[in-house]
Amino acid sequence: LAAKLAGARVVLHLNDTLTTPLIKALFSIFGPMCDAYIMASHKTYKCYMGDGPSPEKFTIIHPPVDCSVFDPDITKPSEALMKHPGTRITTVSNITPTKALENFITTAYILNKTHRGLSFHIVGPCFSSQEAYKERLIGLIAELGLDNVFFHGASSDVPGVLMATDVFVNASLTESGPMSVFEAMAMQRAV
Repeated sequence: LAAKLAGARVVLHLNDTLTTPLIKALFSIFGPMCDAYIMASHKTYKCYMGDGPSPEKFTIIHPPVDCSVFDPDITKPSEALMKHPGTRITTVSNITPTKALENFITTAYILNKTHRGLSFHIVGPCFSSQEAYKERLIGLIAELGLDNVFFHGASSDVPGVLMATDVFVNASLTESGPMSVFEAMAMQRAV
């Protein structure tokens, strides 16, 4: 609003689809004041824009990946994940409900019924505000009788984690262009 009143051009960047009715109401009021929109994906566009405005007012810019860091030709696999033989299925994310990690764990349960030699890895930090959520996830793992789902905590070597990964999973239902998916693709992992 301030930029518009000052005569400056306004560009709005939207990168998620998890939104409340209040945010959508505010967007419907202030969104039309924007000169352009940058979206993380078509899913974000559809969430906020529906059938308008015209496509010339928006562009999609996916999260950038530094391919000199996420380079499978120079990256050594993470030793922590390599300790687990077989097919390693991994997600990289903060431990938070928006990442829908219960979907990842439920997928482990389903795949274990028909496949052997799988291990499932959750790599990412758990902040103190999310400890209760992590405890619920640990409870779900126990309830489903899973012994091949592992929490690794935060990693300073995400390229190495991805290099040790056979299949990368993004379980979130609301993220429309997560960086981790593009990083996994840069590392030539199955996504």
